[in-house]
Amino acid sequence: MSYVERRTLRMSPAEEAAYLQRHQWGRLATVSPEGEPHVTPVGYVFLAGRIYFHGLVRSRRGRHIAQGSRLCLCVDDGVDDGQGYRERRGVVVYGDVRVLGPEDRDLLARVRDHYAERFFGRTDIHYERRTHAWYELTPDRTTSWDFSKIPRGADRFSD
Repeated sequence: MSYVERRTLRMSPAEEAAYLQRHQWGRLATVSPEGEPHVTPVGYVFLAGRIYFHGLVRSRRGRHIAQGSRLCLCVDDGVDDGQGYRERRGVVVYGDVRVLGPEDRDLLARVRDHYAERFFGRTDIHYERRTHAWYELTPDRTTSWDFSKIPRGADRFSD
């Protein structure tokens, strides 16, 4: 058994992008002005290197965003019953967020269509609520892991 360096397990930028594109659910963290973290599940789409989600404006998360909170999104797998250690993979995205507005009309059209196709299987469904806003998370750094990259026999959990 030998030590496996953290950088060995990291996904490449292309692998991270492909991973985020394949998934649609994550856990989104915000922080209050007093420093209290808040984590909630969120459905998202990944387009052109950014993450978009549709969320309540008058929620704890919405208030934190309005108060200037940075965001952290964790998307991972290998945590379900029956999944093994080598199936552990994930990406954590850190960044700033902004609310999309009327000036983002063309971008919003692409995001809405992609979201509707991803979550409802068609683009002609109306799912938006006036209590919600569209948010854009622009990553400034990521971290990732892929335990399938651990060389066989390199740690006590691999065969």
